Amino acid sequence: GSSDLWVTTKSWDSTCQYADFKCSTKGYFKPKDSKTFKSLNNPFNVSYLGGYSVTGYYGEDTVALGDHIVLDDFQFAVAEDADITMAGMLGIGLKETEVQFLNNGTTYDNFMFALAKKGYINSPSYSMALGRNNEDGVFLLGAIDHSKYIGEIYKFPMVEVLPGNGVQYVALTLNGISAGGFKKSQNGSDYLWRSDLASGSTAAILDSGATSVILPSSIISQIRYAFDFETDYYSGMYYKNCSDINFHDFVSFDFQGFTVDIPLYYLVQKTQQYCVLYAYSSNIIVLGDVFLKAAYFVADYENLEIGIANGNLVAEDGTDENEIEVINGTMNIPTNSFYSSTYSAPSSTLYTNGLSAIYADTTVTYFSPTDVPLYYNLRDQIVTNANATNTLASCLLYTSDAADDMQRVDLGGRRII
Repeated sequence: GSSDLWVTTKSWDSTCQYADFKCSTKGYFKPKDSKTFKSLNNPFNVSYLGGYSVTGYYGEDTVALGDHIVLDDFQFAVAEDADITMAGMLGIGLKETEVQFLNNGTTYDNFMFALAKKGYINSPSYSMALGRNNEDGVFLLGAIDHSKYIGEIYKFPMVEVLPGNGVQYVALTLNGISAGGFKKSQNGSDYLWRSDLASGSTAAILDSGATSVILPSSIISQIRYAFDFETDYYSGMYYKNCSDINFHDFVSFDFQGFTVDIPLYYLVQKTQQYCVLYAYSSNIIVLGDVFLKAAYFVADYENLEIGIANGNLVAEDGTDENEIEVINGTMNIPTNSFYSSTYSAPSSTLYTNGLSAIYADTTVTYFSPTDVPLYYNLRDQIVTNANATNTLASCLLYTSDAADDMQRVDLGGRRII
């Protein structure tokens, strides 16, 4: 995801004229009116998924998050022009995806690293539970909320996505994708069906700035066939009647032997007539909001590690202080047994066809539900939430309102849902 904080300026007249975006209410930053702002004469330009772009320049000022966190001489970007209607964005990615690093090879302490350096958190780390439906999720700086997942949470190493570039993204090794669900047999008993759609080894990026999942077209086609979606030959989209969506169906992602299960209805977007499979095509895998809504993950930048678990889809909103554990130096969670068997980006395949090692496998295997209690747990969660989650809610990565009180930029710390 993004690694830079940027805020809009009043000079962004084209954006302020959008009917659904009012700068007077959303807020904007006025560099000339701030007594502590200093321009760094360093250009800023970034492009996002969907073709949106932002341009401006870097500067420094005193930045606050709420009433307790104050960062003096903090570097951020002032956006002068863009084609996206946002008051700003608070990027929390690694330094290696900062625009400055991509431009000239130098990094700076972005938000996560500045918090750790100032001692507000013990290490540059965070955990995330996006929440279900349109309800707010939970984002914790430097801590884990153990109430937000079910089963075990395991530790994995971050891996390289682009060959030779080192670790740049919150990415881990993905070894397979499968489809499954519960059905009734002729005698009325439940059985779990499962079909392996892909296997091999590749990198998967976790990114709350992406609303959908991004997969190779061959894998999207496999999902389409597994759940009997029809094809719209004019648009190329896969669709089916929403009433035909089985709330017991799911798509599983295998991370080095540990499986995260995503309800199928999280992967569809409801239109006026149908439910459309909400996935985009690329050879680089990105698991966005529709995946993260059903998962729970922790990013540890100091040790370049990820903790991941199946999300608790029926967890209470907010946080329980008794369930929160501060991250001190390293995550205090079990290490995956295949921790060392990670994906290594081959220079000859990932860039052009990074999933060449993944093959189609439509073999269906049947399991007894009593042998897989996690799936029973998932099924119960799906049934609990089934009636409330047919419409996809877009979520952008930690954006905030920005205003100037003549001394500093005040960030409200709210996420736009």
